[in-house]
Amino acid sequence: MAALALAGCGSEGAEPGAAAFVNAHAAVALRAGSEAKTVEAAMARAAGALDPSQEAQLVTAAGKADRDMVAASEWDDPESGMEENLEQAEAESIEGASHLAIAMAAARDYASRHGAAALARYRSQLAFGRQRWDEGVFELWYLAHRHGPPTI
Repeated sequence: MAALALAGCGSEGAEPGAAAFVNAHAAVALRAGSEAKTVEAAMARAAGALDPSQEAQLVTAAGKADRDMVAASEWDDPESGMEENLEQAEAESIEGASHLAIAMAAARDYASRHGAAALARYRSQLAFGRQRWDEGVFELWYLAHRHGPPTI
């Protein structure tokens, strides 16, 4: 009986719904966060002229990040009746992923065409998407008692 009581101590306090969500989506979230950071670094270098090799790398990186952010934006909508913090965190991460997917598509467009409109769309979608994504995943990882949320 004492062993059973001690077995739950490490996970005590973790929100079961958050733990389940993180377990189900951590791989995509970690990959998407990492890829978005790669695109952001490449876009910062793009302030100057990109050579064809850099353009191709940016297009590839943005395409990968876009696919993973689209996948994250299609995570199941939060179920009503869940703990309010969990429901809000899931909704924020999903909304953030949707905006980050738009930002990644704009980065890919910018790498191909170097248009000012694509750059402006990238920056605005990145700023809003990052805010929502970071708030959502930070809270999900916190509720699940996990370290290293994939913030951007």
